[in-house]
Amino acid sequence: MPPKKPSVAGASTKRPRSTAKGKEKAQQSQEEVERHYVDDKETMFFNSPLSLKKFREEYQEKDVIKPRYVLRNTLVGLGFHRILAALDKGNWWPFLEMHTDHVNDLFIRGFYCLFGELREGGYKATLNGEGFQFNLNDVHTMTGLSMEGDEHLPSIDEVAFFHEIGVSYPSTGRRPSTKNMPKDIRVLLYIVTYIITPRNHSYTTMSAKDGKVIYAILKEHPMNWCKFILNEMISTKSNDKPLPYPFFILTLLQKAEYVTKVGYPLKPTSYWNITADTFRGYLAGVEGEEHEDAGARPPPPIKPSLSSIANAITDMNINVCNLNERFLHLNNKVDNMYSKVDEMQTFMVSHWNFTPTVAREGDPLFEDMMQQDKEHEIFGTSGGNEEAQNEEGGDDA
Repeated sequence: MPPKKPSVAGASTKRPRSTAKGKEKAQQSQEEVERHYVDDKETMFFNSPLSLKKFREEYQEKDVIKPRYVLRNTLVGLGFHRILAALDKGNWWPFLEMHTDHVNDLFIRGFYCLFGELREGGYKATLNGEGFQFNLNDVHTMTGLSMEGDEHLPSIDEVAFFHEIGVSYPSTGRRPSTKNMPKDIRVLLYIVTYIITPRNHSYTTMSAKDGKVIYAILKEHPMNWCKFILNEMISTKSNDKPLPYPFFILTLLQKAEYVTKVGYPLKPTSYWNITADTFRGYLAGVEGEEHEDAGARPPPPIKPSLSSIANAITDMNINVCNLNERFLHLNNKVDNMYSKVDEMQTFMVSHWNFTPTVAREGDPLFEDMMQQDKEHEIFGTSGGNEEAQNEEGGDDA
């Protein structure tokens, strides 16, 4: 056992205080804790507190578009050869058929939070504190989409193109809807609004952008569809639009060897797969409708909301109050009528001595009626009766 070193006179045996290095380590440990984001037992790391703050303020509550995909055999069974040939020539099926066995909305929001375009070309994203890069070639390999041509949609003569494919405008001048187009264009619009340029509303209305996408697909316009998809992803970062392409992003993350199936991912549902039954039900909903404006048909029934119920109850209370006021007014009129009757009776008594003999025993009107029934007399006094008897006696004499 080595001998103990002799203590220096005056030297303290206490441990030295924490140095600046220790403080820095403690601060770094605190920052590491702040970089975690926990939501429903799902943990996602950020490389700085600023990134975590950006996620919480801008992306934590953003909606993720519901994933959809469609298989080529589905359209083969429906027999829509025109759009089937156009999608085959554009090599759209690897992108349209792309899907995963789960969807993790937390990872989708985290991906978009730190997703952007590099100055030297390519794209970057950071997830769980680890960054990765990819380029158009990687997107082309995954999706099979074209990367040669324009990255922006072409300008078209919409009226001439719609007339060519059988789409008509409503009489009110609104945008064409599903009832204003043939069946195969309805199916193509369904694919465009749910997968190619997805949104959360107005699936049955063809916007100007939808028309350009359909034109580029049917006319085989040279388009850099890989760049177009990435531009659509970047555009959602600067507005309140929901976050698109969940299947594409999860596939990209899995290619980069990220574990995305953590926490509580969404399990597959029948809604994700656009089947032939989906299209048949979609077409049956607009089958037999004429190319007229929807205003010509009776509007659909409106479901009552809490505000409408509250307004109805308020109106009912107002009507009850008005009815109460009417009853009070009627009661006042009846009281006035009784007072008029009393005044009339008082006038008759004071001027004509028109008082029944039993008037003081109760209600004059009631007692008069009882007196009439008993004695068969209307009015009279004792003096009057004596005079009447004397007249009868004189007549007898």
